[in-house]
Amino acid sequence: MQWENMMPLISNAIQSIDDYGDSGTLMLVGDAKQSIYRWRGSDANQFLDLLKEDQLFELNKSNETLEYNWRSYDNVIEFNNDFFKFYGDYLNNDTYKNLYQNYLHQNATHKKGGYVQVDFLNKEDFSFDDDEDIITPYPQHVHSLIKKIVSQGFELGDICILVRKHTQGHELAQYLVKQDITVVSGDSLLVEASPRVRLLVEFMKMSHQPDQQALKLAFLLEYVQYYQLEDKNTFIVNHINLSFNEILEVVFNDDISFMESAFAKAPLFKATEQTAHALGLFKEQDLRLQSFLELVFEFSNSQDVSLSRFLEHWEKKKEKLSVPATPDPQAVQIMTIHKSKGLEFPVVIVPPYSDTQADFSIKPTDWVSVSPAAYEGFEHLYMSLASEAKFYPIHAQEVYTTHLHKTQMDHINGLYVAFTRAVEQLYVCSIDKTESKTQKESSLRHGQLLKRFLERDTAWNKEEMDLVTSFQKGTPIQLATSKSSTPTLPLGNYQVYSTGSRTDFSTRRGMLWASGVQEAINKGNLLHDYMSQIESIEDLPAVVLKIQNDDYISSQVKSELIETLNLLISPQYFEKYFKPDLNILNERGILTPEGKKFIPDRLIIDNGQVTIIDYKTGAQLEKHRDQLDYYAALLLQMDYKIKEKVLIYTDELKELVWN
Repeated sequence: MQWENMMPLISNAIQSIDDYGDSGTLMLVGDAKQSIYRWRGSDANQFLDLLKEDQLFELNKSNETLEYNWRSYDNVIEFNNDFFKFYGDYLNNDTYKNLYQNYLHQNATHKKGGYVQVDFLNKEDFSFDDDEDIITPYPQHVHSLIKKIVSQGFELGDICILVRKHTQGHELAQYLVKQDITVVSGDSLLVEASPRVRLLVEFMKMSHQPDQQALKLAFLLEYVQYYQLEDKNTFIVNHINLSFNEILEVVFNDDISFMESAFAKAPLFKATEQTAHALGLFKEQDLRLQSFLELVFEFSNSQDVSLSRFLEHWEKKKEKLSVPATPDPQAVQIMTIHKSKGLEFPVVIVPPYSDTQADFSIKPTDWVSVSPAAYEGFEHLYMSLASEAKFYPIHAQEVYTTHLHKTQMDHINGLYVAFTRAVEQLYVCSIDKTESKTQKESSLRHGQLLKRFLERDTAWNKEEMDLVTSFQKGTPIQLATSKSSTPTLPLGNYQVYSTGSRTDFSTRRGMLWASGVQEAINKGNLLHDYMSQIESIEDLPAVVLKIQNDDYISSQVKSELIETLNLLISPQYFEKYFKPDLNILNERGILTPEGKKFIPDRLIIDNGQVTIIDYKTGAQLEKHRDQLDYYAALLLQMDYKIKEKVLIYTDELKELVWN
C-alpha cells in the first residue's frame, strides 16, 4: 500500500481512544540511506520528510538513531562512517547532505579488527587475456583477490561479489568459471543453465521433429559438450547426416527400443524421466534438473498434454524459471547490490563501478508543469531530463535539478548498501582515473572521491604496484569460523521411477495380452492409481481423459476402468466421499516413530475427525480390517478422532463401515 493511502488509516488508529482513555502510539523504522529502489517507484523523501516534522499525526515525535552496528568489525565500520560522511559533503541537496552528516555514525561493538582494502586499477595496463566475452573491468584482479582471501582460511562460500547490473555479474561469472572457481549467481541458478537440462531439452526437440537438421545439430552440440568428447568437430561432422534412429544407436548403443517412440507412446513425464535416465543425467545431483522434471510433471496434469505443447510452454518459462540459492561452502556468490540488501557476508568484493554520480544510462523522463495558455491547454508535459533540460523553462529546470539530486542519492545509497554488507573484510576496486582541472564535482566518479578521501588520511597503508595502487587498513586474517563450512544434507535420489521403471512400461503393455489372474491384478493396480488422482467428483473428467490417452491399455480395459470410476463416484454408490467441499488427503504417508511409513488410500478430515478409506479388490479378508484399525491407531496418536473406517470393494461396489 502506498504511504499516502496508509496515512489516514494510521491517523485514525492512533488518535482513537481506548477503554482506558489512552491514544495510540506509532514506531516507524527505516534507513533512507538504504533506499535503492527509486527505479521501482520508491521515494526516500517520504521518510526524510518525517525527520523535519515536530509532530506526526498530531502526536509529539522523537527521532532515535540506532547507536551500534552489530554486524561488522570495527575497521569496516570506521571506514564506512568516515568515507560516507566525506562523500555526503559532495551531495548538492541539503536534505540528503544532512542525512549523511547527522544520521550516519555507528559505534562498533566488541568485534575488534577487520580489514578494508581499496584498489585503484590502471585500465590501460590491464589485459583481458584475449577473452572477447569479458567486458567487466578487471576480472583478473577479482580472481587474484579471491585467491588471497582463500589463502587466509576463508571458504569460497564466505565471499560475495556485489555488482550493479546483471550483465556485469554474468561476465564476471564466465571468467571465474574458466579459472575453475565455482560460482553461484542469478544466471547459474536458472534451470536452463544446467547442461543436463539443455541436453534433455534438445533431445525432446529432436524427438518431436526428427527430420530437422538444425535440431540434430543442436542436440549433437549439447551432447559433445556434456560428455566432453575430445574431437568435438569430427564427431558432429560424422553424425550430423545420420537419421534419427541412427543417432539413437550411437547415443544409447543397442538399447533404443524404448527411445525410438518414448514421447509418442508413453506419458510425457515418464518419457522425459526415462530419457534423462538413459542419457545418464541422474549420475550426479542437479537441483535444476529436478526443477525441470517438476515443471514437466505439473504440465502433465493439464488437460492438453503433448510434447509440442510442453516445448512451447518451456520457451515461455525458461528465462525466468530458477532454483533458490542455497549456501555452498565451495562457491563464490555473485549478486546485484539490490538483491544483497538486508544480507551479510564475511567477505565482500565490490568490482569497479563505471558510473558517475549522475548516471544517464537510462534516459530519464518526468512530468513538467507548464502554462496551459502556452501549451494548448495542457498543464503538464512529459519531457526528457537530458542535460539540455537546464536550458528549458524554469519549471523544467527545477525538475531536472531535482532529478540530478535524486540520482546522486541513488548512487551513494547503492555504495552504502554494498559497503555495509561486509562482516570481516571489504575489498573495493575502482578505476584509477585522474581528475581533470575542469571537471565538476557533481561529475566525479566514486573512485575519484575514494582517492581524495584516502590520500588525506595517513592511517592507511599505501602500496604502489605495476598495475594497482592499493590502500589497506587492518590485518588480512580470518577472525571468525566460516559459517559456510557447516555441512549440508545432500539431496537424495529424486527420480520418481527407479532405474527398473521400464518394467512398469512393460507391465502396462502386458495389459494388451494379459489374462486371468494377472489381468485382474493389472486392472486393480490401474484402478487404484487413477482413484488416487481423484479428490472430488470434479476431477473425474481429467482422469478419464488420461485413461483415454494411455496407449498401453487396451480399448476394452479403458472402457471397464471408466465405467467403474463413474459407478464408484455416482450418487448410487459412493458420491458422498467425493463431494467438492470435503477436505481430502489422498495417499499421504504417516511416519511412525520407528521410521516406518504407512499410506492410507484416502482420508477425509472434518474438524479434527477423520474418515479412513481404503480400496480393495477380490474377497473380503480380516487383514483388510486390521490394516484400517492400525491406521486409526496411528491417527489417534496424532490427536485425531476417528469418525469412520471404510473399506470399498471395487469389484462388487460394496462398502464395509465401522467405527
